[in-house]
Amino acid sequence: MTATSFEPGPQPVLDDRYRLLAEAGTGATARVVLADDLRLHRRVAVKILLPSLVTDPGFLARFEHEARSAATFSHPHVVAVYDWGDTGEGPYLVTEFLAGGSLHAMLAAGHTLSPSQVVKVGLEAASGLAAAHRRDLVHRDVKPATLLFDEGGRLRIADFGLVQALNSSSLTDPNGLVLGTWRYAAPERSRPGPVDGRSDVYSLAVALVEAFTGVTPGRDVDDPVELLAYRAVVDLEVPSGLGAASAILSRAGSADPALRPTADELMRGLVTATESLGLPERLPLAGAVAFEPVAADLTLAATDATDLLPAQQTQGSVQPGQTGEEVPLVLGSEPAARSTAPPTSKWRALWLLGAALVLAAAVAGSSYFVSTTEPTPVPVVALGDLRGSDIESVRSLANENGWLLDEVQVRSDDHERGAVIRQSPTPQSQLVSGAAVIVDVVTGPRRTMVPWVVGLTADGAADRLEARKFSVVTREPRFDEVVPAGVVIEATIDGGPITAGRLIEPGTAFELVVSEGPIPRQTPTLVGLTIENAQLTVDSVGLRLVQLETEFSETVVAGTIVSQTVAPGSQVARGSEVSVVASKGPDIRVVPNVEGLTIAEATAALERVGLVRSGVAGGGDIVTSSSPEPGAELREGDAVELWAP
Repeated sequence: MTATSFEPGPQPVLDDRYRLLAEAGTGATARVVLADDLRLHRRVAVKILLPSLVTDPGFLARFEHEARSAATFSHPHVVAVYDWGDTGEGPYLVTEFLAGGSLHAMLAAGHTLSPSQVVKVGLEAASGLAAAHRRDLVHRDVKPATLLFDEGGRLRIADFGLVQALNSSSLTDPNGLVLGTWRYAAPERSRPGPVDGRSDVYSLAVALVEAFTGVTPGRDVDDPVELLAYRAVVDLEVPSGLGAASAILSRAGSADPALRPTADELMRGLVTATESLGLPERLPLAGAVAFEPVAADLTLAATDATDLLPAQQTQGSVQPGQTGEEVPLVLGSEPAARSTAPPTSKWRALWLLGAALVLAAAVAGSSYFVSTTEPTPVPVVALGDLRGSDIESVRSLANENGWLLDEVQVRSDDHERGAVIRQSPTPQSQLVSGAAVIVDVVTGPRRTMVPWVVGLTADGAADRLEARKFSVVTREPRFDEVVPAGVVIEATIDGGPITAGRLIEPGTAFELVVSEGPIPRQTPTLVGLTIENAQLTVDSVGLRLVQLETEFSETVVAGTIVSQTVAPGSQVARGSEVSVVASKGPDIRVVPNVEGLTIAEATAALERVGLVRSGVAGGGDIVTSSSPEPGAELREGDAVELWAP
């Protein structure tokens, strides 16, 4: 859309609250308008749904339900929904304003992303989807046009809940696909019935492949039914050039939903991929879509904005070509086709310059449009070079000259906190009072991505954290029945858990929770138990029973534990051995049959079994009997009398 001149006259106000500033475009489902929230004094985007969507009496109730659900869902990577209502033409949503543009606009400008940039975008999108899926919220329309960025390049997912409200509208097919978005749809969307978060994971994989290649998978297929039927049997083709990210994205593009990772698993897989990829360069943000001013006679049950502003703040004019560039503002609609304009690495500076010149010209030219007399000359002041100054001095300068200062927070490893490193307009610019000055202010060093340390040894985790310029201040031991001793269970910052993939300040101190292995076991008392019961007892506490030997006992029944090597109550590691000695019962000696033996032979036979001869009766040499008789049970050393007549 080409920027055109502001028309003189009042700007409409929606519901006595939102001053509509500029049209950002019209997509398949809505018009998007840049607006000022006059109550909370913030810039917002108003998405006004097309009247043709309201095809049944229940649509507004369904829309309000989904809007309310989206408004209660807050996440750093999801576009915030502030408000909703009905203009009379159709319902509208009020969301946060993002000036960085969409992934669609980035690709339309001719840019593609490096593997590390793809992983960054994928991580942030997967983080938002994972949080939504945990609340049973499914997006259903993940695509480059709903992946938006702020000026710092942080991603937000737009339109949560909107597709659900549109499911019965005239712009959806019988399977709930918003027309024009089927190129990013998962194959199961072609079948009746509900879908879950795995559908969003597939769509994100398609968008990330396009971000890397610049080509939409399935671009050559013009029939949605044909494309989705093909995807139902063939996995998404993921370029090997994506390196370590290829494997997890290939899983995300599986034709079978059961084989896809969850959004949480996708996030963890992408975090792992970062280990072999460098830090991503700054994204080539395309900026928001260029705008046209809102017509003063727009039918929205609107009021005159001039009723809410001081008399001198009337609408100015900027003719085409004055700024030299289109002025990108608001995102949310999807352009019909990609631009053929060459890509530029200076999009952000042009946006800042264009916005400043528009505001300056509007103030300087206001008398021309509200008066038929010769305009009064407006004093101008040279802006000068603000780069290198601290923000406090720049604020003072802006206050002295009546400039509107917009501070954009950025991070840099090369400048101190509070330093101004970029400015718009240029130092040579001559500005009037009320002109906009936009500066980039350093808030600290570039954030560093938290590496994956859970599952590493404590030393390995510390080395990995220190390689990312973090520090380890404590190592808290914790018993764990599963994690081996010496392995990290959890990483925390100030006692709170921290997940891999987060971007945080370098120098941040981590606490590592390190496993000490299983909880020590208390040795049970085994003496007096049978072998079988002793085995059950040690098994129940995670120890192992080892029977060393057996011994005779006059007091302990055979098969019962007589002694144990580890004292009862001792603390030992899980799996430790406890050795025991079991009783064989009394030491029984059986009287042998010595009948027919000589006295000498009979005596030797008794001694062999541990018995002794007590005497010989009869005076003969051949034994005819013994007392006790053969087979009697005696103890070792007991005496046996022989009879030899």
